[in-house]
Amino acid sequence: MTLYTSGEYIDSEIALRSHYFITNKYPLLRKYDVEVNYCDLSEDNVKGWQEKNGDEFLIHIDTNIVKDYQEHVKTLLHEFIHCCQDIRGVTNNEEREDEAYKLEELYFNEFNRGEPLNCPYSVDKHFHYMRKLERQMNRAVTNKINWCGSNTQVTFNENTNCSQVRLHGHLIATFDHSTQALKLDSCGYETVTTKSRLNALLEEVKYGAKVFQKNWNWFVSYQGQTQSFWDGMILLDADSLQIA
Repeated sequence: MTLYTSGEYIDSEIALRSHYFITNKYPLLRKYDVEVNYCDLSEDNVKGWQEKNGDEFLIHIDTNIVKDYQEHVKTLLHEFIHCCQDIRGVTNNEEREDEAYKLEELYFNEFNRGEPLNCPYSVDKHFHYMRKLERQMNRAVTNKINWCGSNTQVTFNENTNCSQVRLHGHLIATFDHSTQALKLDSCGYETVTTKSRLNALLEEVKYGAKVFQKNWNWFVSYQGQTQSFWDGMILLDADSLQIA
């Protein structure tokens, strides 16, 4: 079991400690990898949400709430509870939300009394604080090697001299080392995680270019230039945002 943190929020202590707290309540969660991704969810009008993929969970937390300690902790606990519900096989949405809202209040009061917060994470060696996933992904692309971590995979094809990046098995990016062209594809999943992986790759091979969302639509920008995003688009030269 590994806890990953990713995204725009660097200080992950609260995520670590709330995860430690929940796994003491639901030890079965320790069998699963969990990634907590901090991102702007203001356009989605939610504080957080989670999804299960095989033996791993992905949780998104809105960066706009992290300065509010209570909202931050409650949202984390709420989404961790949903993970536990998935393990238990609870599928009714109304039942899931009723239980999660009830327990987030109960657990927050217990969490906030101080005992879990004062328990160092190092007491359980199964827990690891990691924020290296996308750096490892980029390193694999740059070094032309195969790599797999959590929900992300990089494969290098010597015949084509191309590196391919997959998220949950979906091919989201292909980088041609010969031409430096980068092909982007959401595969129909314009999620914050897909966007995060693409932006990490852009930072590595097309420095300064960025995928962003506005009014529910995706765009690519560079130095004041903006282009609508479409699946299969190819960035030829980030210096002038040349796109095929």
